[in-house]
Amino acid sequence: MVLATWNINGLRSYQKKYDLKLFLQKYNIDMLHLQETKLVEGWNIQEEVGLPEEWYFYQNLASSRKGYAGVASISKWELSPLSIDMSNQRFQAEGRMLLYQFRDYHIINIYFPQGDRSKKDVPYKLEVCDYITAMVKSNPGKWMIFGDFNMAQSELDLARPKQNYNNNMFTVEERERMAGLAKAGIVDVFRYMYSEESQYTWWSYSYNARERNVGWRLDYIFLSENVKTNIKRVEILKDEFGSDHCPVLVEVEI
Repeated sequence: MVLATWNINGLRSYQKKYDLKLFLQKYNIDMLHLQETKLVEGWNIQEEVGLPEEWYFYQNLASSRKGYAGVASISKWELSPLSIDMSNQRFQAEGRMLLYQFRDYHIINIYFPQGDRSKKDVPYKLEVCDYITAMVKSNPGKWMIFGDFNMAQSELDLARPKQNYNNNMFTVEERERMAGLAKAGIVDVFRYMYSEESQYTWWSYSYNARERNVGWRLDYIFLSENVKTNIKRVEILKDEFGSDHCPVLVEVEI
């Protein structure tokens, strides 16, 4: 099964220049998890994207601001949505997460806030990371987590670690929380396959950062330790455009 995650930075904006259906076909994707969709009520994604009727579509829209944040999942298989019980009302109102049961797997599609130079949203990110980690620990089994975490785990995951040490997205606290996922039995599939390689999934729109490959790896696919041997391949699709992020893909035997 081929699974992918992508912060698409506005699905309707993407569709004006590109074609999501062609992207799905190009990589033979079975399940795609999108973040920062910026969708609003009334937009029929299957109709607009031209997806066949047999595809399933799920979304969580932001209720706090129209056309803000939001996540969506597109799948060839029906997923069973589960309720999200996080007490943080801001998180709930921003439509940042979808939770599913699929066969004997729990699946999360999540979009963490980026924050800014003031680091005002770092505590928010830490709270969300703690929530995810606690969920995994309290529900042993098979897990898949897809999303834009807006945090880099190590110096390998950004082009300029020394200049960004303890800045937003690379604070000590954020890295500690990301390490906590590994302690809970969750494996970063890219780092599992490529232990010493630096590749990035996000580039600022400023200063030709993407052309110069001055980027960050902020987008992740995590699988539980008990299924990591089923991974066949992992790719960061850096040549796919339409967003300041690029997709991440994993092929796994399920």
